[in-house]
Amino acid sequence: MHQDHQPPPTADTSWAPWTRRRWLGSAVAGVSVATAGRLPLPRTSAAPATTETAGTRGDPDGLAFVVLSDTHYTAPQDAPDELDRDIVEVNRRLIDDVHQLPGLEFPDEMGGGPVPAPRGVLHLGDMIETGDKGTGDLSVQRQHTEWHAYVKDFGLTGTEGRLRHPVYEVHGNHDSVREMNVVMEALIERNRRRPLVNHVSDSGVCYSWDWQGVHFIALGIVVGHNDQGLPIGRYKAYDSLAFLRQDLRERVGDSGRPVILMHHIDLLRYSQPCSGESPAGGEWSACDVEAYHQSLAGYNVAAIFHGHLHGLRTDHWDGSSQTTDKGDGIPVFGVRAGGAGGSNRGYFHCAVEGGELVVRERVSLRADTGWLEENSTWGGHWRVPLRVAAG
Repeated sequence: MHQDHQPPPTADTSWAPWTRRRWLGSAVAGVSVATAGRLPLPRTSAAPATTETAGTRGDPDGLAFVVLSDTHYTAPQDAPDELDRDIVEVNRRLIDDVHQLPGLEFPDEMGGGPVPAPRGVLHLGDMIETGDKGTGDLSVQRQHTEWHAYVKDFGLTGTEGRLRHPVYEVHGNHDSVREMNVVMEALIERNRRRPLVNHVSDSGVCYSWDWQGVHFIALGIVVGHNDQGLPIGRYKAYDSLAFLRQDLRERVGDSGRPVILMHHIDLLRYSQPCSGESPAGGEWSACDVEAYHQSLAGYNVAAIFHGHLHGLRTDHWDGSSQTTDKGDGIPVFGVRAGGAGGSNRGYFHCAVEGGELVVRERVSLRADTGWLEENSTWGGHWRVPLRVAAG
């Protein structure tokens, strides 16, 4: 288990120490649309530019997408060719809940009006359960079973599986820790075929694409170096930091276009002084996290999305481990688990509306019948000013 981290802010923005174990076991009963906030424009944003990379023009207004994480398809150790049917059914009902969104209306407290159909789904990792269990025959057998089930449900382009939208994934610690395996090999192959992806890293793990003038970058499990002379975290970074810098330089440049980043591991626990040690259990090097933050300076980073904690987080990240509601940093959203056990399930519907990125949460309130219509509802919502490049 991971070290202590802070919980999501309550209505009075007070904080208390929670462990990840305690958070994983908590419920979301009582979540309501009253949990809402307006996240100010991050100070790292660049001024709007007069030039824009070819092929990336577009009006972001009306753009919508879904963000989810931690589906954890599971094949039991004593039955590696079979699946935990409860988890499969929850994940399928999760997909069905995404499908019904365009037929719903936002509550008045969320702005009202019809829910726009998403252009795609961002999956923030831990697609399966056994990718971190080594490369023994039994583990590999379980990985194949789990991955096959994931692909059957989530497809790739919106035409092959149960999900009727393109899916954009990064890997999590339950997909793979440091080595190539069933999931990583499949992801590298899928990244070459994802709709609209126009830049893939040399490793094949990281990639980027554009939706209506907004630039999206998928960075894998963590963002960092793989250099011998630098401390690295427990999880292999696949040179994601180098890809991020190159992608921002070549695909965004001085355009001032909004950028949205996605990776699996959360940030604040690892935003510590760069001392050559990996804090809080060694998942992510503090030096890499510091370099990640420095690499974003001057760019219009609208939001960072992560999974992993199985709990809601809404923070501003200024490069330190401190949280703030004063806008002194980049808006960061941690999404609840979408399909893992317990009643603490959720996902985000994100839409660009009138110059703001509006992040609205869907939640499922019961463990035994997750994502059935009678216990799926709207949670909180947050608004981020979205600076759009000129011309």
